[in-house]
Amino acid sequence: MIRSLNLRSLKNSDFFQVFNFRDEYARGRSCIILSTLVSTIYSSLINGIFYTGFLLENGIDMVDIGYVSSIPLLCSLFGIFTPVLINRFKRRKFLLCFSRLLYLTINILGITLVPVLPLSLEAKKAYIVVVVFLSNMINQLFATGFTAWHSNFLTEDIRPKYFSYQQIISGLTSFVALLVSGILTDAVSASGGSKLPIMMALRFSALVFAILDVFILSRPREFEYKTSSDKVSVFSIFTDPFRYRDFIRCMCIVFLWTFTYQLSLSAYQVYALNDLKVSYTVISTVDAMYGWFIFFIVPFWRRYTLKHNWYRTLRVTTVPNCMTYLIGLFIVPANGFWLYPVYRLIQHGTGVGFNYAFANIAYVHLPDTDRTSCLSFHLLTSQVAGFLGQIVGTTLISAFQDVNITLPGLSLNNVKLVLFIQCCMNLVLILYVCRFTKRFANSGRAA
Repeated sequence: MIRSLNLRSLKNSDFFQVFNFRDEYARGRSCIILSTLVSTIYSSLINGIFYTGFLLENGIDMVDIGYVSSIPLLCSLFGIFTPVLINRFKRRKFLLCFSRLLYLTINILGITLVPVLPLSLEAKKAYIVVVVFLSNMINQLFATGFTAWHSNFLTEDIRPKYFSYQQIISGLTSFVALLVSGILTDAVSASGGSKLPIMMALRFSALVFAILDVFILSRPREFEYKTSSDKVSVFSIFTDPFRYRDFIRCMCIVFLWTFTYQLSLSAYQVYALNDLKVSYTVISTVDAMYGWFIFFIVPFWRRYTLKHNWYRTLRVTTVPNCMTYLIGLFIVPANGFWLYPVYRLIQHGTGVGFNYAFANIAYVHLPDTDRTSCLSFHLLTSQVAGFLGQIVGTTLISAFQDVNITLPGLSLNNVKLVLFIQCCMNLVLILYVCRFTKRFANSGRAA
């Protein structure tokens, strides 16, 4: 009797209303969330601090890492061909899954083999550039096809619940993956061994999860793809989205945030490792703690969004999230062992709500027609903004290498100068978001 009641209450819970296998829409969402779990595992092992550390172990310096990190963003330009390529296919499942498998295999396996290749340092740099460029070109050509396909399962009434559970699951999964991999990496280093073998093992493990991810993504049903025109051209990615003014306003937020976020991202990771002497275990553990922040805080923001609207959530989370970057200006080697973790934990607290709101930004004003073009434009906007932010930030760091400005209570080297510029850009973003959200609040629209 008690067991029957527990099963009934479980089946009637919010989670099982969103994720189950009783109907094709919930089944599709279940596959997408499983993909989120698996992709979070392999992304944690091959990106972020472990990607930066892997390149550092192979002799790539801070400036070179910045330029290498900009290549995937440069490849976003190939996204303009996405509508032409995939809108010709009424059924795209096989094409999309094969392209993703090819991208992940080239990217993960190609980079992992760098330490064992009999190449000079300059040749290794050229090889990395080719591998990163080729794999990300393939990804950019087809990536938004998955979003256009899977967006059918994320109806407006489901999205707040879905994104809250998505963030919780990805956050907790990332916590485990980052914590274990960070401890293993530092343990090998402390014993006097090289970090490269353990990093290579982690990347090979990531490839297994990547293959599983492709299989899961292939399971949902395909629906008919709607377009407003029978004629598809390369320029449709630039013309179709501009028929929807509110969607373009959302893309302005995407551009501003992504550009500012990328300015100091890779450089500050190198600064933490080399200058602040923060260990992989500390960095990965602190990063992994984000999962627990999500677990406890996202339910609050989901209730807040349902009570008010998405616009208000975006506004009240953008301001504190952007302001936290000011703390990074005051971190120096003398206080880095305690202030850096505190800085990142504060960013976790403010970032949960912002990322929850930001995850929904592509869908709030996504039209029923021309979804492939609009989502390709969204991805292109994000990647171009990221590329420009990465290039501008790396160029400034290279130009300011010998600059050190001392102010009362504040010392600015090249990395912190770029971070200061980032803080100024964050103020611009805050002003735009406040104006954007006020406009829709006054019009009475909610999302």
